[in-house]
Amino acid sequence: MKFKEDSPIHQFLHLGSKFILLNFLYIISCLPIITIGIATTSLMSTTLNFAINEDEALLKNYLKSWKDNWKKGSISFGFLFLITTVLLFVSIFWISFNSQLRYLLGFITAVLFIYLVISLCFSLALVARYDNPLLKSISLSLRLPLVN
Repeated sequence: MKFKEDSPIHQFLHLGSKFILLNFLYIISCLPIITIGIATTSLMSTTLNFAINEDEALLKNYLKSWKDNWKKGSISFGFLFLITTVLLFVSIFWISFNSQLRYLLGFITAVLFIYLVISLCFSLALVARYDNPLLKSISLSLRLPLVN
Protein backbone atom coordinates (compact mmCIF):
# COMPACT_ATOMS: atom_id res chain seq x y z
CA MET A 1 0.00 0.00 0.00
CA LYS A 2 1.46 3.31 -1.05
CA PHE A 3 1.15 6.46 1.02
CA LYS A 4 0.35 9.63 -0.92
CA GLU A 5 0.98 12.92 0.82
CA ASP A 6 -1.26 14.88 -1.53
CA SER A 7 -4.30 12.66 -1.04
CA PRO A 8 -7.44 14.33 0.34
CA ILE A 9 -7.52 12.01 3.36
CA HIS A 10 -3.96 12.88 4.32
CA GLN A 11 -4.60 16.61 3.90
CA PHE A 12 -7.77 16.36 6.00
CA LEU A 13 -6.00 14.46 8.79
CA HIS A 14 -3.05 16.85 8.71
CA LEU A 15 -5.29 19.91 8.98
CA GLY A 16 -7.40 18.24 11.67
CA SER A 17 -4.30 17.52 13.74
CA LYS A 18 -3.24 21.17 13.43
CA PHE A 19 -6.63 22.29 14.75
CA ILE A 20 -6.41 19.79 17.61
CA LEU A 21 -2.98 21.18 18.55
CA LEU A 22 -4.36 24.71 18.28
CA ASN A 23 -7.17 23.84 20.69
CA PHE A 24 -4.73 22.25 23.16
CA LEU A 25 -2.62 25.40 22.99
CA TYR A 26 -5.75 27.48 23.63
CA ILE A 27 -6.73 25.39 26.65
CA ILE A 28 -3.22 25.58 28.10
CA SER A 29 -3.10 29.35 27.56
CA CYS A 30 -6.48 29.73 29.30
CA LEU A 31 -5.29 28.04 32.49
CA PRO A 32 -4.27 31.30 34.14
CA ILE A 33 -7.69 32.96 34.38
CA ILE A 34 -6.36 36.42 33.53
CA THR A 35 -5.26 35.22 30.08
CA ILE A 36 -8.68 33.96 28.93
CA GLY A 37 -9.36 37.18 27.01
CA ILE A 38 -6.03 37.16 25.20
CA ALA A 39 -6.30 33.46 24.39
CA THR A 40 -9.86 33.78 23.06
CA THR A 41 -8.94 36.83 20.99
CA SER A 42 -5.95 34.99 19.54
CA LEU A 43 -8.01 31.91 18.76
CA MET A 44 -10.69 33.99 17.02
CA SER A 45 -8.04 35.88 15.06
CA THR A 46 -6.34 32.67 13.97
CA THR A 47 -9.55 30.96 12.86
CA LEU A 48 -10.76 34.09 11.04
CA ASN A 49 -7.39 34.35 9.30
CA PHE A 50 -7.66 30.68 8.29
CA ALA A 51 -11.21 31.17 6.99
CA ILE A 52 -10.20 34.17 4.88
CA ASN A 53 -6.75 33.13 3.64
CA GLU A 54 -6.68 29.38 4.33
CA ASP A 55 -3.26 29.93 5.87
CA GLU A 56 -2.27 26.65 7.47
CA ALA A 57 0.35 28.02 9.89
CA LEU A 58 -2.19 27.91 12.71
CA LEU A 59 0.15 27.68 15.71
CA LYS A 60 2.45 30.37 14.34
CA ASN A 61 -0.52 32.69 13.67
CA TYR A 62 -1.92 32.00 17.16
CA LEU A 63 1.34 33.00 18.85
CA LYS A 64 1.69 36.07 16.60
CA SER A 65 -1.87 37.12 17.38
CA TRP A 66 -1.20 36.55 21.10
CA LYS A 67 1.74 38.95 20.88
CA ASP A 68 -0.18 41.53 18.83
CA ASN A 69 -3.44 41.57 20.81
CA TRP A 70 -2.38 40.92 24.39
CA LYS A 71 -3.04 44.45 25.63
CA LYS A 72 -6.41 45.07 23.95
CA GLY A 73 -7.66 41.55 24.62
CA SER A 74 -6.78 41.56 28.30
CA ILE A 75 -8.16 45.05 28.99
CA SER A 76 -11.38 44.37 27.08
CA PHE A 77 -11.89 41.05 28.82
CA GLY A 78 -10.99 42.45 32.24
CA PHE A 79 -13.36 45.42 31.97
CA LEU A 80 -16.39 43.47 30.76
CA PHE A 81 -15.65 40.46 32.97
CA LEU A 82 -15.53 42.67 36.07
CA ILE A 83 -18.88 44.30 35.23
CA THR A 84 -20.41 40.91 34.38
CA THR A 85 -19.20 39.34 37.64
CA VAL A 86 -20.58 42.21 39.72
CA LEU A 87 -23.90 41.94 37.89
CA LEU A 88 -24.01 38.19 38.54
CA PHE A 89 -23.57 38.75 42.27
CA VAL A 90 -26.23 41.47 42.25
CA SER A 91 -28.60 39.09 40.49
CA ILE A 92 -27.97 36.36 43.07
CA PHE A 93 -28.42 38.91 45.86
CA TRP A 94 -31.81 40.06 44.60
CA ILE A 95 -33.06 36.54 44.02
CA SER A 96 -32.07 35.48 47.56
CA PHE A 97 -33.52 38.64 49.17
CA ASN A 98 -36.90 38.37 50.93
CA SER A 99 -38.95 41.02 49.20
CA GLN A 100 -41.86 41.42 46.85
CA LEU A 101 -39.57 42.77 44.14
CA ARG A 102 -36.97 40.00 44.32
CA TYR A 103 -38.14 38.14 41.22
CA LEU A 104 -38.49 41.28 39.14
CA LEU A 105 -35.12 42.74 40.13
CA GLY A 106 -33.45 39.33 39.94
CA PHE A 107 -34.86 38.80 36.46
CA ILE A 108 -33.75 42.25 35.27
CA THR A 109 -30.20 41.78 36.55
CA ALA A 110 -30.07 38.23 35.11
CA VAL A 111 -31.09 39.58 31.68
CA LEU A 112 -28.43 42.29 31.95
CA PHE A 113 -25.90 39.62 32.93
CA ILE A 114 -26.70 37.57 29.82
CA TYR A 115 -26.53 40.72 27.69
CA LEU A 116 -23.05 41.53 29.02
CA VAL A 117 -21.81 37.98 28.45
CA ILE A 118 -22.89 38.29 24.81
CA SER A 119 -21.21 41.72 24.65
CA LEU A 120 -18.02 40.19 26.04
CA CYS A 121 -17.97 37.63 23.22
CA PHE A 122 -18.56 40.37 20.64
CA SER A 123 -15.81 42.50 22.19
CA LEU A 124 -13.21 39.76 21.91
CA ALA A 125 -14.26 39.05 18.32
CA LEU A 126 -14.00 42.75 17.41
CA VAL A 127 -10.53 43.00 18.93
CA ALA A 128 -9.50 39.89 16.99
CA ARG A 129 -10.84 41.08 13.65
CA TYR A 130 -10.45 44.85 13.52
CA ASP A 131 -7.73 47.27 14.51
CA ASN A 132 -10.00 49.76 16.32
CA PRO A 133 -9.22 51.78 19.43
CA LEU A 134 -10.15 49.84 22.56
CA LEU A 135 -12.97 52.13 23.69
CA LYS A 136 -14.57 51.95 20.24
CA SER A 137 -14.45 48.15 20.29
CA ILE A 138 -16.06 48.03 23.74
CA SER A 139 -18.68 50.57 22.69
CA LEU A 140 -19.53 48.61 19.56
CA SER A 141 -19.66 45.36 21.48
CA LEU A 142 -22.20 46.87 23.89
CA ARG A 143 -24.39 47.99 20.97
CA LEU A 144 -24.15 44.86 18.79
CA PRO A 145 -26.45 42.59 20.86
CA LEU A 146 -29.21 45.18 20.49
CA VAL A 147 -28.92 45.10 16.71
CA ASN A 148 -28.80 41.33 16.37
